[in-house]
Amino acid sequence: MFAALDSKQFEACFVRWMSGLIPSLADQIIAIDGKTVRGSHPQDKRAIHLVSA
Repeated sequence: MFAALDSKQFEACFVRWMSGLIPSLADQIIAIDGKTVRGSHPQDKRAIHLVSA
């Protein structure tokens, strides 16, 4: 899903949103990582995806 987004526009919106939620994080860099849990997708289910910051 993220690959379909305009990365610059997403970044601007995300920074504006987070700055409103947590002003003390303004001008800070936060690493965001995503992973798919291996073996978490039985044949008829979706895999578990984790996002951490």
